[in-house]
Amino acid sequence: MSDVLHYDGLIVKTIHHIEDILVKFALQNYAAAGAVFAAYFTKNLPLPITVCVIIGLGVVFTWAICGNIARYSLFWKMHRIARDNWLAGQTKLLEAYKNDSECRKYLETETLPPPTFYPVIVINALPSLAALLLIWWERRLDWIFVSKAVVAMILICGMAFVVIKWLKPKSRPRPA
Repeated sequence: MSDVLHYDGLIVKTIHHIEDILVKFALQNYAAAGAVFAAYFTKNLPLPITVCVIIGLGVVFTWAICGNIARYSLFWKMHRIARDNWLAGQTKLLEAYKNDSECRKYLETETLPPPTFYPVIVINALPSLAALLLIWWERRLDWIFVSKAVVAMILICGMAFVVIKWLKPKSRPRPA
């Protein structure tokens, strides 16, 4: 059974690595968007191009994040299976865990719900929101341009949430 525990440790390491990747993607999006904003504020880039580039960056990083969320979900399932198999041989420990309400809730979690990943998607979308606010500030009367940008942002967020919903695995009964 120590092989199962070692294997689960490797899976947990991979999960932590994927968490780091998610954070890095969000930070890279911030850095790239910051560079584009700097180019705009130094008058080297016109507003429409600035907004399009920032929203484009948001789309690319959101898709990369969604891909890693799919990997995370898979490795979570693998961790759960390895953990459950190892705990099956640890009857006293398993009993103690089941007697504690918080531990029992953790043990009963088969898949991570999509809202678990919403913060990283929302955080990743903030530079695009800032670009939309910049449009509103600079072109208060150009509502057609603003409305197109708002529709684009809503579509981006909608696609991200659809992908996360699509990643939600179908629930199956747990083996006894």
